[in-house]
Amino acid sequence: MSKQNGYSTLDKVGVFATLALTLSVLVISPAVFNVTFVDSNWWLLGLGSAGVLLGGLRYFASAVKELRSRRTGQYVLGSLALLLLSGYSVWQSLVDWQHDAWYQAVSVASLLAIGDWFFHGLVSRIQNAVPDFQSLVPEFADLIDGKEISRIRASELEIGAIVLVRPGASVPADGVVVQGQSDVDESAITGESIPVHKSEGMPIYAGTFNASAKKSNKALTIRITAVGGDLLVKSAQRAVSGLVSERAAVDELSKKLTFGLFILTIAVALIGSGLWLALAPTELGKAVFCASAVLLAANLSIVSNVSSLVNTLMAAVAGSGGILVRTRTALYRLRKSHIVVLNLVGTLTAGEPKLVEIHLAKGTSLGSADEVLAIAAAADANSNHLLARLMNATAKDRNLTEPTLYEIERIATGVSARIDGSSVLVGSAATLTQNNVPIDVQDLVKVADANSKGNSVVYVVIDYLLVGYLEFKDEVRETAREAVNSLHLQRKRVISISGEAEGVVAGVCASLGIVEYFAEVLQDRKLDIIDRLRQDGSIITVVGDAFADAQTLAAADVAIALGVGGELGTQSADVLVISDEPRAVSRIMQLAARSNRTVNSSLVLVTILNVLGVSAAGFYPMPIASAGLVLASTLFAGNTIWRLRK
Repeated sequence: MSKQNGYSTLDKVGVFATLALTLSVLVISPAVFNVTFVDSNWWLLGLGSAGVLLGGLRYFASAVKELRSRRTGQYVLGSLALLLLSGYSVWQSLVDWQHDAWYQAVSVASLLAIGDWFFHGLVSRIQNAVPDFQSLVPEFADLIDGKEISRIRASELEIGAIVLVRPGASVPADGVVVQGQSDVDESAITGESIPVHKSEGMPIYAGTFNASAKKSNKALTIRITAVGGDLLVKSAQRAVSGLVSERAAVDELSKKLTFGLFILTIAVALIGSGLWLALAPTELGKAVFCASAVLLAANLSIVSNVSSLVNTLMAAVAGSGGILVRTRTALYRLRKSHIVVLNLVGTLTAGEPKLVEIHLAKGTSLGSADEVLAIAAAADANSNHLLARLMNATAKDRNLTEPTLYEIERIATGVSARIDGSSVLVGSAATLTQNNVPIDVQDLVKVADANSKGNSVVYVVIDYLLVGYLEFKDEVRETAREAVNSLHLQRKRVISISGEAEGVVAGVCASLGIVEYFAEVLQDRKLDIIDRLRQDGSIITVVGDAFADAQTLAAADVAIALGVGGELGTQSADVLVISDEPRAVSRIMQLAARSNRTVNSSLVLVTILNVLGVSAAGFYPMPIASAGLVLASTLFAGNTIWRLRK
């Protein structure tokens, strides 16, 4: 039988039937309306017993499960209270011939059933808030086979297959665009509402959809690169599910609080009922009512589940924004993080450099700027660096013949090689300083001017003489300033570490409000800087490109990788951001802080309500004690959703 909110149709019928029985008992109860008729006591016995059994059925079954698993919680206490009340009511009906307990017993059974339904509904709604990435993948795909297009199931696609994604259609698998251009809506995966323009050679992911108007004819032809469990949506689902199911230290705190409140409740119930029996031995009913009220006043379900429920909702909020947190330990460290280290290229800048100009150095042995580009492209032919790929693409566009280099070797500052018996160096400014390469004042002025504009410079050296240099422009991200300001408002110490030239880093940081930075830093020195920053006990969060900054990310206390895209399953960073949006860093830090505050405030709130409720339970009617369960669940739900979604 299908279930909704953890309750089947039969369970819901049972709740309403319990309410009907409760109303019936209230109507014929002498203690409520002073109604009596022939055999009314037997009617009360029958209807009351049926109401208690029907309303308490789930409670009794759940209590047995708790005891079998050696856990003590809400269901054990509620079942004890119901057993006490119903047992006393049966004794009154059969022995004492009094009828003032059945209406309380069935009222409590009804309120427990309603409270349990409400709590399971709350749990179900929070769990359903977790994004179902897999449901984004369409059932069918349009497969291109030669000149024919056939409709097949998306699950039957294979790597290398060519598919057509028409305007308004969803992408059936991860791939790369081989023909066409269009705007693609990735909001369901990345959380970014603005569609991304896709053209030939760009990656595209299952679950996104072609956002162009149907009449525009802007279809995309895609070559499939990943299927099945390797899809981005599948990796994202595994990451979210893993975080939801993970248990952490705060769960142990919840368990200890639950056990402590259980012992306190039992103790108060025994003491309260014992005092009634000692001071008024004839008032057995008062002792039973006191013990039952105390047992009903404690809401241990919320206490024991607060951490996992908050964590689930947090994972839902983060996941819907394209932010995937691997571990709850990472959340804790994010909240405690003192320093946020931001890489420059690809994090604060767009990571899409453009070749602005090629300069011939004064006194160069080369005859043209194209020769400078050809040598630089040949040296970096096998590199995955952004600038290397750009130089090779530009050389190809210009139909340049690249010279044959040999003994190509990757060095800390760039690349070294040999050509026609001469040594070749291609790299950053550190290439000149470390190899004592002289540079003319005229060239220094040009380089300084380029740096002042935020432009990077790559130098080409032959036989330890500067022959030329290439100038690149990488725009600062429009959202970077907002991200940095948000981190400052969270009282984080923001630092940028980059291998770029001093002038470039200084200019970018000044425009973004970052006062601390390290420029012209080689990879091994980046790790030394992070270790030095950590010496005073600071927790370091490093933000960078998932691939280019892998070593730096590995040295962090918390690593946030931006732009993981379809390589989600291969990343080891603590926090994975599908897009390359820097604002995601401040968002996840805010969410981590709110998550922690929500757990703490909810634990404190519910614990205070439990202690107060248990302490005062003997002084108010049992239905009010039972209603306190619903009140505590409502307050918890309101506090959780308000804090995490505000």
